[in-house]
Amino acid sequence: MKKEMYKSMYETETYHWYFKSKYEIVLGILEKYGLKKKSDYQIVDIGCGCGVMLEVLSKYGAVTGIDFSEEALEYCRMNFSGRLEQADLQRYVSNKMYDYGIALDVLEHVEDDRKALINIKNMLNKGAVCVITVPALNMLWSAHDKNCMHKRRYTKPQLENLIKASGLKVEYCSYYNFWFFPIVFLVRKIENLLKLDNSGSRLEYGFSDSFLNYLLYRIFVSEKYRICAHKNFFIGVSLICVIRR
Repeated sequence: MKKEMYKSMYETETYHWYFKSKYEIVLGILEKYGLKKKSDYQIVDIGCGCGVMLEVLSKYGAVTGIDFSEEALEYCRMNFSGRLEQADLQRYVSNKMYDYGIALDVLEHVEDDRKALINIKNMLNKGAVCVITVPALNMLWSAHDKNCMHKRRYTKPQLENLIKASGLKVEYCSYYNFWFFPIVFLVRKIENLLKLDNSGSRLEYGFSDSFLNYLLYRIFVSEKYRICAHKNFFIGVSLICVIRR
């Protein structure tokens, strides 16, 4: 991700409808798989970004944050005093084993995503659960992907096959961010047609903590109940997957 985008993320992700909904959905899944507060679980946030989930997950156990970007880790240190590691996921060898993990919008940044998944597998205890999210569908490819330095977007079969080829089990996989798919599709097509480059896309970052932001949050987070019941959406802006070693 471009350096200037970390600042935008750090300033907005605690209240922004997209991030707030995504984090709540992911936490709901982890709780469904047995994560409880004030436990002694070892938890890893792979690609921890600016660190909002590190603070949240700290209520559940001992948390380690891993990110490729030193810039991201500097933002993490502003609010998180736990363990942080700078690492390239394609080459990373963990000296710790974890009971739960998350890798939110990480694989699309990595050249060798299969190798990255193998390294994720090797840092998980047997039976451990990890939640992965990635951007979906090449039809949504736009300047936003370039600004975020994405290598690819995924279909559901592509992601499932990649996970299985890495020696991991797919517990659940679905498209999500379903309700906003038509809007995102239209915006992306307009961006491509007009060759717009808005350095981060206001669709993701251009919201204040307002009633509109709250309304969008309520719409997106409503998907949590379907996802936590392991029901699928047939299309969406992103994919969410639960993997187990």
